[in-house]
Amino acid sequence: MSQNQLYILSDGKPGHLNQSLGIAEYLEGYKIEIIKVESKLELWHWLRCQLKLKQNKINLTTKTVIMGAGSKTQLWLILAKYLLNYKSIVLMKPNYPVCCFDLCFVPEHDYLMCDVSRLASHVYLTKGAPNKVKYTKKKEKGSLLFLIGGPSKAYDLSSNSLLDIIKFIANQSKGKKITLTSSRRTPTDFLELLKQLNLKIEVIDGTESKLEWLPEKLATTEQVWVTEDSVSMVYEALSSGARVGLLPMVKLKKSSRISLGLDLLINENYLMTYMDYIDEKVLTKAPQTLQEAKRCAKIIALNI
Repeated sequence: MSQNQLYILSDGKPGHLNQSLGIAEYLEGYKIEIIKVESKLELWHWLRCQLKLKQNKINLTTKTVIMGAGSKTQLWLILAKYLLNYKSIVLMKPNYPVCCFDLCFVPEHDYLMCDVSRLASHVYLTKGAPNKVKYTKKKEKGSLLFLIGGPSKAYDLSSNSLLDIIKFIANQSKGKKITLTSSRRTPTDFLELLKQLNLKIEVIDGTESKLEWLPEKLATTEQVWVTEDSVSMVYEALSSGARVGLLPMVKLKKSSRISLGLDLLINENYLMTYMDYIDEKVLTKAPQTLQEAKRCAKIIALNI
């Protein structure tokens, strides 16, 4: 029996791979294979093997799709499209003309300064990047999660200021089960300073936790607070159906693509700022739960 084939190009970044895997989980009838693009030599070897199979008509699949996120995957997506006639899908605003791909899924914050009415028909805007987090109705009552990022090109982290904010929220949330997890960018002294506050918070070192821990935790958590540098975690939290708040950081730029995207989410009531929380003392619910991976899969099924 013939089966459709989905090749996922991975540039080695877990966040990029999770975008593709999140969509793949909703695609039916596809055999999935991950191809690493770190080695150009290995990828050229893979392309040559695919060409030989095509020339010898050794192909049991009825449809072959290749998908990837990250700049390093784009050229290979194009080569697979034009050399192998594979359907190519890029999960970002491409560096090449959009006509080089069969489908483009681009976060809306990448086109905030553009006239979207003039986008090509095969370019679809998503609210953030698709991800593997699934919405569940069953939430652990009184659960609260802090997701802490770290310094980036657009933001800096002041440990003392952030700890004061966390202390205030924790004191406002007495009786709740509070968990905090860090990331690879979190300053090394942050968790030590947090422990000195003696707050009733379960601390998880994000560099040591398993990959599946965060999606599983988000699925069962009622309220999530995310530092504003961690835009991917903001969208993951919104995909889980949790109420989401934004922890402020020091902006290094007056305006950036990330900050503009967050401003849009705030204006549309998907996110609550810390300053608004001080007044309201409660996180508001988003107008809807994001399910962008599922939506992208439906578009692929209809158009590929």
